[in-house]
Amino acid sequence: MTIARIDMIINCKYLIPVIPENTVLIDYSIAVDDGKILQIGPYKEIESKWNAIKYEDLQNHCVLPGLVNSYSQASMSLLNNFQLAEENSSRIKQLKTIQSTLVDENFVSEGSLLGINQMVKKGITCFSDNFFFPDNTISISKSVGVRTQIGLILTKDSSVYAKNFEEYIHKGLDTRDQYKDLSLLTFAIAPINAFSLEDHILREIAKYANELDLPIQSLCNENKYEIEKSIEYFGSRPLKRLNEYGLLNNQTQLCGICDLNEEDFDLLRVTRSNILFCPFATNYSEQYLYKLFATLEEEQNIAFGSDGADLGFEIDLFNMMRTSALLARVNYKSKLKSIAHRLLRMGTINGARALGLDDKIGSLETDKEADIIAIELSDSDVISENQIAEHIVFSNSGSHVSHSWVSGKNLMRESVVKNIPQSKLDKICNKWSSKLSGNFTTRCSQ
Repeated sequence: MTIARIDMIINCKYLIPVIPENTVLIDYSIAVDDGKILQIGPYKEIESKWNAIKYEDLQNHCVLPGLVNSYSQASMSLLNNFQLAEENSSRIKQLKTIQSTLVDENFVSEGSLLGINQMVKKGITCFSDNFFFPDNTISISKSVGVRTQIGLILTKDSSVYAKNFEEYIHKGLDTRDQYKDLSLLTFAIAPINAFSLEDHILREIAKYANELDLPIQSLCNENKYEIEKSIEYFGSRPLKRLNEYGLLNNQTQLCGICDLNEEDFDLLRVTRSNILFCPFATNYSEQYLYKLFATLEEEQNIAFGSDGADLGFEIDLFNMMRTSALLARVNYKSKLKSIAHRLLRMGTINGARALGLDDKIGSLETDKEADIIAIELSDSDVISENQIAEHIVFSNSGSHVSHSWVSGKNLMRESVVKNIPQSKLDKICNKWSSKLSGNFTTRCSQ
């Protein structure tokens, strides 16, 4: 019998495919060719059928689908070590000062390089970005080879990027037209401060979303102030207004929603809108967390997002899983064994589903794109098949991601990101450390 020659075979000790759910495979291999998964099976079965150009022997690793960060602002990684105010309104004021004085194309390019490097090192192979100068983020993500959704920002407020709603539309559509054929790139429409947008603007957003078949990604119901202003200006809560203009559906990606009443929860359930859960960026109430983790047992799609990295946290979805598991135990009395696989789904297939990519990525299945990561396990770890998911969620796994691939192309090997020189990162960090110190810190705190 002739053995077919393919691009790569990955052999691993443990494999969590995510689909089927709650499954751990031991001593398995993945056959990859032309960027896709050809077959998943036991070592000997794959070895007897395929001959690979490249073999990856990861006998002390757990292999999973690449993680999906469903909401981020990669370029804000420049502020990762910058001291911002803890109080929310003061921090927002500081960020506005930074955006008006420092944010430009260079800020976005260099910040995106830092953020994408951080994400790849933590096992993220796909991210959604929502910030100014998207062409620069696209250029960086393309050079690294990471999968990306770009949110085309729409607002009525003037910024360093655009002066009015019409200019945001014009620039956003130009960006989409220029890059729409890139295989690793998709787009969404990303209205800012949707609670304050007039009816005619929401109508325009709905028109473009329908004509271009683009999803909506938006912050909504972040706090009581936004809700009260929406009711004062327009007579409705923010989610209800979005729904009235057809902006809530199973493609909609909602972030920051932490102040919800029963009507809001009902709208989310009926419209099947995706919830982007950012545990390090949003102050969720105990009641909301209880409902959120109760919803994990239903069909509402909930995915992880990091938001910006300006809060002093690394972009680490595994850390978010661990934190969420502890919150679930406190707020929902969920057993750790039952929650671990669910949280892994939130970081993989649920994120892919939120971005409309679940037919391509988010799980390790035949014919899907080979977006894959490997986590190195300690030699001293004694882990049973029944414990591996819990071990991944609770053992700081983000620091142990050693390999990653997107569409079968290697992004990282032995914890070294392939297309990002460390010397370049050091130069960027030194440059912006100087820019963000001294008088600027004083100006921001005023």
